[in-house]
Amino acid sequence: MTTSEPADRIPAGVVRKFRDELVQDALDRTSPMFRVIIDQAAMMARLRTPTGDVIEWWEAPNEAGGTFIYLRQLPADGGDEKGSTQGDSAEFRPPGVLPMLIVIEETLRRGRWFVAGHIYRPGAVAVRLDFEDGHSHEVAVQSNGYFLDLLPWPSEAQPWRFDAVALDGHGRAIERDADLPGTEEPS
Repeated sequence: MTTSEPADRIPAGVVRKFRDELVQDALDRTSPMFRVIIDQAAMMARLRTPTGDVIEWWEAPNEAGGTFIYLRQLPADGGDEKGSTQGDSAEFRPPGVLPMLIVIEETLRRGRWFVAGHIYRPGAVAVRLDFEDGHSHEVAVQSNGYFLDLLPWPSEAQPWRFDAVALDGHGRAIERDADLPGTEEPS
């Protein structure tokens, strides 16, 4: 994993995603949430898979006081990048300390999953995901609070019910969050 990349090195695919591909309709065009401040985009985490594909977490502020995330996937064969986005505005954020953000998505290889996230808790060095079927997975947290890792998952069905536990350097739980995006059944 690597941390933030300088703004002058924002890849064309990231610029295109934030500038052209977020807006889907007239409502999006008028919303400050979809007006991303592209020159402030930064890569927050990066992972190279065993097959050579690359997954990157890109993040940029928006005019609504929130953030847009682009989970960018680059195939090893040099083909077209793919990825997903999600954004928020300051009005939808809870007051006080922000919760952990955890996203689980399929890689470019069907049936292979990755977990990406950010924890706002100082002192967190790992996050453990405890799935309802008894599986658990621990992932290291970078010094900037971000994490990105392949998720060993024994099924092609997306893992979606889990509790997340932030761990300190001694392996002690310092925060629990069972009410995360991804803990509700997908529709």
